[in-house]
Amino acid sequence: MFLLRESGADEVIRPNTRGEICEGCISNLFFVKDSVIYTPSLETGCLPGVMRQEVMRHIKVREVEWVMADLKDCDEIWLSNALRRLRGVTSINGRILPRPSELLSRALAKVVG
Repeated sequence: MFLLRESGADEVIRPNTRGEICEGCISNLFFVKDSVIYTPSLETGCLPGVMRQEVMRHIKVREVEWVMADLKDCDEIWLSNALRRLRGVTSINGRILPRPSELLSRALAKVVG
């Protein structure tokens, strides 16, 4: 499991039984590598959250089956749920991530309005 911190709150990312990135305890997950936005595929067993669907309706997102170790090399990580909407993660297992990025700002403008 990975511990993520965003806006003063912690979230744990859970793998599925195959070790693939699945979801957080209360959120869906998006991650960015080389300016491409990814999210775990529904094949991983993640829930098709309302905000996840809204993000994918407005911006190009690739659904993937990645293993947990792949999160270590991500440029950005975002969490989404219906109440908190879309939030940038500030650190993963103690590694500080850039925030806010231009890519996240543009996604927020499209999704949240």
